[in-house]
Amino acid sequence: MKHGGAWVLGVVAVLVAGCGDGSGGSSKNSINKQVRKAALDQGLTGSPVLAEPPLTSAQSEIRELRRELGRNLFFDKIMSGVEQTSCATCHHGALQFGDGRNIARGVFCELTPSFEQIICNDAPAPGEGGNVVGPDRASPLNSRNSPLLINAALFPAQMWNGRFHFVDESSKDVNQCDPSLGFEFPPPERVLLTRSILTAQAHIPVTEAVEMTGDFPHFGEPFEDRDELNPEIRDGIGFIVSESPGYRPLFEEAYPKGRPEVKLFSGDPEIGPGEDIPYLAIADAVGHFLESLIMTDAPWDHFLLGDDNAISEAAKRGALTFFTAGKCSSCHSGDLFSDFENYNIGVPQVGPGTAQFDTDPLFEGYQTWDFGLEEISLHRLDRFKFRTPPLRGVALSAPYMHNGAYASLEDAIRHHTDPAAAYAAYDITQIEEDMQAAEGLKPIEAVFEIRNPVVLGYGQDQTSITLSEAQIDDLVQFMIALTDPRMKDTANLAPTTVPSGLPVDVVGPVRFPLYE
Repeated sequence: MKHGGAWVLGVVAVLVAGCGDGSGGSSKNSINKQVRKAALDQGLTGSPVLAEPPLTSAQSEIRELRRELGRNLFFDKIMSGVEQTSCATCHHGALQFGDGRNIARGVFCELTPSFEQIICNDAPAPGEGGNVVGPDRASPLNSRNSPLLINAALFPAQMWNGRFHFVDESSKDVNQCDPSLGFEFPPPERVLLTRSILTAQAHIPVTEAVEMTGDFPHFGEPFEDRDELNPEIRDGIGFIVSESPGYRPLFEEAYPKGRPEVKLFSGDPEIGPGEDIPYLAIADAVGHFLESLIMTDAPWDHFLLGDDNAISEAAKRGALTFFTAGKCSSCHSGDLFSDFENYNIGVPQVGPGTAQFDTDPLFEGYQTWDFGLEEISLHRLDRFKFRTPPLRGVALSAPYMHNGAYASLEDAIRHHTDPAAAYAAYDITQIEEDMQAAEGLKPIEAVFEIRNPVVLGYGQDQTSITLSEAQIDDLVQFMIALTDPRMKDTANLAPTTVPSGLPVDVVGPVRFPLYE
C-alpha cells in the first residue's frame, strides 16, 4: 500500500536524487531531472490515497458487504422514483463512470415552462428509442456535463461549482479535513452529518426531478416545497427498497443490528429483521462503493518514483510545459491536479444551462444562462465561475468543460490560451442539435463583462498563456500519462442483473475521442 510517511519520504528521496547538477548527463536525463524538480517544487508526491482507519477482519468483511451492496444500488433503477434511471445512467462503468455526453440526460419527463411541475412519460424499452447510456440517449437534457466519479472520494468539493464540500475547509486534502463537522450543501439540506462526503452526496441525485425523481412521489401533481419534498422522496425510496425481497437480506447483513463490534462509524444505521431500511443506509452503501474507485497508480506516478521509461518523451515535455511556461499548475495543482477553486475562464455559454436569466440589458432576452458559483454564493462577481476540474482520467472524459462545449482535449487546452478569441470562433456544431437550439451561443459581451472577470487572456489583470501546437500536443501526452490503466477497464464493475429485478442500463456507442 503506497501511503503514509514512508511513502512520501520515499518519493521525495527519489525526486531529490533526480535533481543533481546533471554533469555528464544526456538530454533525456536532463529533462527527467527538470520535470521531477518542477513536480517537487510544487509539492507533488504522486499516487494520492484515501486514508483508512484500522479495521478488524470482521469490520473488513462488513465493509466489503457494503461496497457490494452499494455497487448494486448504484446500477439499479430502484433508486429512481419513476424507475427510469440509475446512478449509472449518467456515470456508467463502461464509460469510466461518466456518460460520454456533452450534457447529461435523465428521466423521460419534461418540466413545464413554469418549472412548477414535471410531466413524465413511459420510458422506451432498454436499448430502444434512445433509452441507452451515452451519446445516443434521447431523454430531455439536464443542465451540465457528467464528470467521472473515479477518485471523487479524494475531492474536497464536489460538482461543477463545488457546491457540496467539507465544512472544514482548512485543507484541500480530504485526509486532513475533519468529517465530524459535516458537509455543506445548498438548501434544503444545508449541513449533513454523515460518515463521508460521498455518503452525503448520495442523498441528492434521487431528489432531482430531471435526473432520477420524475414526479415521484406525488405523480401528476405540482412540486411541493423542497424542505418537505426532499425528505419525502428519500423516505419513499427507502420504503421501496425495504419492500424489495432482493435487498432486505443484503441490508440486514451489511448493517446488522446488535453487533457494535462491526460498526465502521458511530452513526452507522442498524437494521434488524423486518425493520425499515433508512435512506441513510442506502446512501452510505453507495458511498462505500464510490470510495473503492480510487485509481491513482498512473504512469506519471511511476515516473515520479524514478522509472524514466514510464512516460514518453513527449509526455515529459508536456509535463515541463504544464508546470512552467504553460502555467497550468497555477490552478491544476497538487497530486489531483486541481486547486478545487472556482474561476471564470470564459467557457462558451451553450445549451439549456441552469435556466438562469437577468434583466440586465447584456443578459436580457436569454433564459438559459448557467451562472455557476453565483447560483450558490449569490455574489455577482462569482458569475460564470466553475470549479477547476481534476485531471486524473481527463484523457478518458471527453467532451470537456461544465457543459461539454469542447469535443476534443486539444480544443479545450487551446481555449485557455485566448478565451475571448475561442469564444468568438466557437463551432457550435460540435454539440447536439437540441443544445444548439437552446438559444444558440449566448453573447460574448455578457460572459466577458467586467463584473464577472475572466481570469485568462491578454488584458489587464488577466493571466496570459502562449502555447505552440507542438506544446499542446505534448500537453495531451502528459495528460494521457495521468491515466491509471485500471480506469480503462471499469466496464466489468457493472452488474448484468440487480437485486430489484429491474432491467439494467444498456450502453450505446461512444462518439467522443478517448486519448490512450
